[in-house]
Amino acid sequence: MDFSLDTADLIIGVITGLITIGVGLFAVARWCFCKNRAQEKGVKSPKAISIRLNLDNTCLEIQEDIEQIASDLALATKSNQSKPVEIVYPELDSVRKSVKKGQKRGDDVIDLAGFIKEKEARAVFVADVVESLFSDASLDIWGSYLSNTEKRGRALAGIFQAFSNKTGDGTESTKLDVWRTDSPQRSAPIWISSEELEELMKSRNISSKEQLGLGADWISGDELPAKTIVSRVIPSILVSLCAPWNKVDGDEFEKALSLYSWHVGLG
Repeated sequence: MDFSLDTADLIIGVITGLITIGVGLFAVARWCFCKNRAQEKGVKSPKAISIRLNLDNTCLEIQEDIEQIASDLALATKSNQSKPVEIVYPELDSVRKSVKKGQKRGDDVIDLAGFIKEKEARAVFVADVVESLFSDASLDIWGSYLSNTEKRGRALAGIFQAFSNKTGDGTESTKLDVWRTDSPQRSAPIWISSEELEELMKSRNISSKEQLGLGADWISGDELPAKTIVSRVIPSILVSLCAPWNKVDGDEFEKALSLYSWHVGLG
């Protein structure tokens, strides 16, 4: 088949144009790939929010700061930018230094090393509980109890009180059992103040606290006073569910957040 010179030039021009376009597209694709890789390398893990505790797990932060931390964590979760939590025991630094400098010998060093390891593990445990409080599941299912900064702050403070076994107000405390009979079966006991006990008895129209010990299905978790639920029940439930030796997660975790599924009785 014969081609005129003009036809040949046209074909060559088309081929050259296609090659040019191909090279251009490759260059654009390569630029986009490199840009994405650079962005990926530049992405940094969100900065952890630090919370300072005494060695007995009581919180060193003032209530105003606790509420601010609670607000920051809740906002991060709702913005799909959840932040990790770091629990810090400032007093532990001096213990580490004494071991590092050789100020302790023999059994003392072994005991202190064990103590440090125990506190470091506890820090991870506490941090996990705090993060679970500000998970999507907790904020959604317990939304009415964690609806504002003050409530979220009280729930956060309640976690530290749960780990330190303190009622938080210095008054005489009464133990209540909070437990599940359905899977996952868990126990999350709480200690309430005399004022909270009186409020509970009044709400149940009973005259003696012994009447609280009637077993399962007598009182459910959602029937307790709202303040007790926020400050005591929610923190204790999360401590129970996040226990590293038998942690509950996924669908089972969400199922266990139903306060109605927890029984309450005298401990």
